[in-house]
Amino acid sequence: MNVRNPVVALVAFCSAILVWSAIRPLSYDVWAFEIAAGVIGVAVLAATHRRFPFSNLVYVLAGIHFAILAIAAKYSYAEMPLFTWLRDTLHLARNHYDRVGHFAQGFVPAVIVREILLRTTGLRRGNMLSVLCACVCLAISASWEIIASGTDTRGRGGFEARPPSGMCPILSIPRPGPTAYLLSTGAVFGSEILSGQSGGH
Repeated sequence: MNVRNPVVALVAFCSAILVWSAIRPLSYDVWAFEIAAGVIGVAVLAATHRRFPFSNLVYVLAGIHFAILAIAAKYSYAEMPLFTWLRDTLHLARNHYDRVGHFAQGFVPAVIVREILLRTTGLRRGNMLSVLCACVCLAISASWEIIASGTDTRGRGGFEARPPSGMCPILSIPRPGPTAYLLSTGAVFGSEILSGQSGGH
């Protein structure tokens, strides 16, 4: 298959989702902050697809991750309608859509980093590759969460701004919370699930 096809599909899909999310979001400040990483990520994948084409799976996962971010940008993580309904129906303490975002934030970058490492280094599939993928993704996520902690995160997760120590296991926390667990699980799962894949086409 022509390598341009998945990239064109990715850009078209994300553009449509972007336009939808920009129509009367809960807050344009939240929208701009949450969608920024997705727009940058898709732009990088599109700009580099000729020189460094990824597997079709990467482009599919990137589109899914962008949709997750766009939904959060439109409604905020704390007010995502489906998860608000689940909260009320199941009598949960809060809306847990942010946990979907945290898992994707670990999983999707891990798949991308895995392909990059396999194709640009002498690393082979195994424990070291998984550890490096997880470390890179956790470092990226920690940096993003530190930036987010300097903003009003009430709309992001449904709770007050949290200190950096509650975000990631590498940031000196006394007890890892669900955010750290989901980021770690997503990163490790993403680095291991493709053990039979070979990277780009």
